[in-house]
Amino acid sequence: MKSYLSLGFKDPTPSMWWYTAWTRTKARFVRTYLGNIWIGLSNLLAVCVLGFVYRYVFSVDNFKYYFGYLAIGITLWSFISGTILSSAGVFQATRDRSLNSEFTPSYYFLEEFCFQFLCFIQASLPIIIVTLIFGMVEFLNLFVAIIPLINMVLMVFSFSGLAALIGGKFKDAGQLFPVIFQLMFFTSPIMFFRSAMGRAYIIAQYNPIYRILSSVRSSLVDGHISFTLQLITLPILLCTSIYIYRRIVNLRNKIILWY
Repeated sequence: MKSYLSLGFKDPTPSMWWYTAWTRTKARFVRTYLGNIWIGLSNLLAVCVLGFVYRYVFSVDNFKYYFGYLAIGITLWSFISGTILSSAGVFQATRDRSLNSEFTPSYYFLEEFCFQFLCFIQASLPIIIVTLIFGMVEFLNLFVAIIPLINMVLMVFSFSGLAALIGGKFKDAGQLFPVIFQLMFFTSPIMFFRSAMGRAYIIAQYNPIYRILSSVRSSLVDGHISFTLQLITLPILLCTSIYIYRRIVNLRNKIILWY
């Protein structure tokens, strides 16, 4: 296959899109005293307020367990939905830069994914620290959750790449995706326990995004994990991620024309 340089494009190296993604996170809070710390603090504040309110809405008996359940669920969902939704419009948002630079559409997709991933790390740190201090999450569970977390990141990468291709080809998809994710959020036990759904839990069972989120949260909060299932899922998601990314690379010339 021809190289990017032979086509007039510049090969996106990890140092390039990782650095630009990091500078974007810093630029969001320029001239503030706390800088990127605001990402974690705003997430922690939102979780505290929601936890205080919804403990009464859902008549929660064990608030300590519920806070960890809610905090991890909201943080994971924000990363998953935020990354996929932003990727759906990434090719349209970077239209002018793509037409006036040497970088390929795959570069801007990777930059957007890394930006969201960096925000996720910074948003997760205060939650992990608080839940560890107050015993809502056991320290050993952090190691138990490594494989489910890797699977989740790979799934988000795959779905984000697919959303980027669909959103780049069909402009209406950018309006449809937020509606779908809003419905998925309210019909999944993220802010409430699965027992509250009753028979309606079958809806969440066929929601792949909730299933992968639930596996990470369960491994962190309860320490429960199916290693066999996670190890089987890992190579499947890895192959899917590579395939989706290769499609973005191979369609780089056509993606430009989709604008």
